[in-house]
Amino acid sequence: SRRLLPLKTGLSSRGEWHMSRYRTIEVEGKVLKCEIADSFFSRLRGLIKREPKGDGLMIVPCRAIHTFGMDYPITAFWLDREGRVIHKQFMKPGQISPTIKDAYAVVEVKGEIP
Repeated sequence: SRRLLPLKTGLSSRGEWHMSRYRTIEVEGKVLKCEIADSFFSRLRGLIKREPKGDGLMIVPCRAIHTFGMDYPITAFWLDREGRVIHKQFMKPGQISPTIKDAYAVVEVKGEIP
């Protein structure tokens, strides 16, 4: 199954999302501790030329990704605002993903998750 624990951060009074540095999520029966990339520069860098801190990286907000400059393949999971997986894709270095219109975040995990 591709069930995730909901994003429980909520909106601030100004309509901004506040995230902790890590988020624990469940993907296909596995619990993952994911580093959060929610600033312009952390989202821009992603996992380029580095390993994830924890099990993966959650990019918020995000609807599309690329793997240019990466040294390894990833499995990416697109999440809606409720934390549900709405798209999954294995990506090798040098690829561009489709834009997933209803996505709110993308979780990148090193390697292939069948």
